[in-house]
Amino acid sequence: TPYGYKSAYDNIYCYLALNRMAEIEQMVGNAARANELAGYARDLKAGYNAAFWNDNHYIQVIDEYGAAHDYGCVYLNLEAINYGLASETQAVAIMDFLSNENVVWFRRCIYGISICTKSYNVQQCT
Repeated sequence: TPYGYKSAYDNIYCYLALNRMAEIEQMVGNAARANELAGYARDLKAGYNAAFWNDNHYIQVIDEYGAAHDYGCVYLNLEAINYGLASETQAVAIMDFLSNENVVWFRRCIYGISICTKSYNVQQCT
């Protein structure tokens, strides 16, 4: 499995944590540390978009050999929008990608929820 090397999902929460820590440092009067942490978050955002953005959505993972693994995951892209990693233009592109009626949705048979957009013999779940 390719998971565990460069994970777009894990980096969303690292970005969130850096921003929240910067907010806390600002609240307690430590502006220098707040600015430092906010700078790390800005750097992470730039690196995130350089590494994981793929035309109209974020890919899920890059393995140890540098190969991108793109499962078109809904939750990943929505979280990236929610926490501010996607620009407004990227958010529109993601929503268009997720709304495209030509996309075959992978459904978890047990729960009936769409988690990824890549095609995986959906007929077995319906």
